[in-house]
Amino acid sequence: MSITAATAVYPSYSERSQAISYLGGAGVTTEIFWNISVIIVGVLWLWSTYLLFRNGGFKIRPVIYTLAGLGFLLVGLSPWDVFPTTHYLGANLIFVFGALSSILAYRMTSGAMAKISVLAGIFSFVSYFGGYVGFDYILGPGGAERMIFYPILLWQIAFGGYLLGHSQNQAYTG
Repeated sequence: MSITAATAVYPSYSERSQAISYLGGAGVTTEIFWNISVIIVGVLWLWSTYLLFRNGGFKIRPVIYTLAGLGFLLVGLSPWDVFPTTHYLGANLIFVFGALSSILAYRMTSGAMAKISVLAGIFSFVSYFGGYVGFDYILGPGGAERMIFYPILLWQIAFGGYLLGHSQNQAYTG
């Protein structure tokens, strides 16, 4: 919702030619709203990772989920035009580990949700690597970035709903 709201009030914003992170650039009208919303997503992602894996022992899956959550924090705390290296590191953590989190969620879900998890992650990865081979030529850099990020975001919402519907207030142990 924050992407839609920020896009609506950002003067002359182009979804095709500008990255999502332009909404949080220094000095733009949407800077505070956008960056705070991304930080909140990061905090909630990390909190849900803790709740999900708190009884599971040390395995690789919690690390992957944590790296995606840290990516959101880095993006929200470092505007792209002020701290570009930190920002791009955070964005790539979201893109890579968010997609991996989605794919790995198939082990914690069943039925259609397991399939949606895998498909969303694969779609993000194909879009991510497609950007390196000219995929953004068709959609522009902003459109290509959305093909990477939106499946992760939509999976995150669906996965949260799935967990709420199937939760017995227990952490994942498998």
